[in-house]
Amino acid sequence: MLKLIKYTYENWFQIFLLFFILFGVSVAFLDLIQNKSLWLDEACLALNIVSKSYMDLLKPLDYGQVSPIGFLFIEKFLFDTFGCEEWVLRLFPFVCFFVSIYIFFNLNLKLFSSIKISLIACVFFSLNFTLINYASEVKQYSVDVLFSILIILSSLNIKNTKTISAFILHTCLGVVAIWFSNIAVIVLLSCGIYDIYYGIFSSNKKSYNILFPILLWIISFIFYYIFFISDHPHTSNMTSYWTAHFMPNKIFSNEFNVFVYNKTKMIFSSLLNFKEKWIFSFILYVLGILLLLKEKKIKYLYLICFPIIIHLILSLFHLYPFYERFILYLIPLIIIPVSYSFKLVLSYFNKFNISKFIITLILLIYSYDLLNTPRIDEEEIKESLSFINKYITNDDHIYVYYSSKPAFEFYKKNYLNVNKAKVIHFGGFHRGKPKGYLNEIENINNSTWILFSHMYTEGYPDRPPETEEDFIINNLKKNDYKIVYKARFKDSSCYKIESTKEDIH
Repeated sequence: MLKLIKYTYENWFQIFLLFFILFGVSVAFLDLIQNKSLWLDEACLALNIVSKSYMDLLKPLDYGQVSPIGFLFIEKFLFDTFGCEEWVLRLFPFVCFFVSIYIFFNLNLKLFSSIKISLIACVFFSLNFTLINYASEVKQYSVDVLFSILIILSSLNIKNTKTISAFILHTCLGVVAIWFSNIAVIVLLSCGIYDIYYGIFSSNKKSYNILFPILLWIISFIFYYIFFISDHPHTSNMTSYWTAHFMPNKIFSNEFNVFVYNKTKMIFSSLLNFKEKWIFSFILYVLGILLLLKEKKIKYLYLICFPIIIHLILSLFHLYPFYERFILYLIPLIIIPVSYSFKLVLSYFNKFNISKFIITLILLIYSYDLLNTPRIDEEEIKESLSFINKYITNDDHIYVYYSSKPAFEFYKKNYLNVNKAKVIHFGGFHRGKPKGYLNEIENINNSTWILFSHMYTEGYPDRPPETEEDFIINNLKKNDYKIVYKARFKDSSCYKIESTKEDIH
């Protein structure tokens, strides 16, 4: 990318765009090296990675986790090689994010032959808060994004170059992608139809050899489906959990209209990080689509829109939810029309010599929003454990709130005093019946440390909502318990409590 930019006054705009891209990468890198605590979902997956052998990772995972085999093996290899540090487990997703930017630039360049438009697209990509957030998480969603871009670029390359190397790469990429990404089959289906149509039906010179890679993709998917998807024990629980994010089957119902509106808002507000200005990004997207139609770039329009349609169909049949993390791979496909709409801005305002300044202003506002968006899924349980480790005594017990258990299990060996605690009690799941937590704690009859993270907020018809943590602590105070120590951190906290009842002491 650097070779494409000449450091001259005339190219200040391209240089400025490159600066934005590097800024986004820097933000993601800083998130990586901060070594923030693993949050609930990360800890659940990380426990599987560090505690299981390669063969055990081929079996259904614990804690209801589902992740591609290729991703798990890479994570396991990094753990065995570099040790059990947060940055080690987050390194592969970060590398995928970093590589995706370069691949995305090449995809846009292939589509539109414009360095400016390609760089604008990469700015929106690299500054995207959602992509940055998942770039430093022990989850496979950044891998989904990378393979989504790679597969589409590979389809374009094989059509344009028609070389043996491109053909082999296209074949191998599809076969491997199925084992590294849960959504690869969606993009492969889209590109497979594209390859067949432009290789056989719309060409005077039929190219039936395009069927060979598709056949290998199908074989690869069949193997993966038989061994790792069919009759999976977590399927029913996952389907039940994500019910609200499956598309309603009555397309003329109010429920369907609400679903379409909410998901449209989710895409352009949350996924693209335009927040309350999401209508603006939606308009840019529509303008980009209309511009592609006007220029008769139908095949490009198909490649970037058909995966969305397939995902919605899968959602309709309750096969795959249409929700933020599961459609992360669609972000680059949505950014493409948004960034291409800036061609209109460049052409219309260029006669006034202000087009580049307008685009720069928009990107500055977008960058400002990124810096002022708080990080999500931060649960600094390490801070709470450090506090407990400092003040715990030999006779103290520890009560671990149910959703804190995975992270506690992952980290406890790093805290000597915590690890050798006299008794550790793991709380049960009492959603909707929070008095169950009180019963567990009050039955301990010792000085007890209570550890919280990932607290659930309970709603009540007769009073304002409160977290289960607040419910527990407030009611313990009412039940003659005193707080000896208290420390609160980012979505994590700890308390040492003692009963003031005379019959206990």
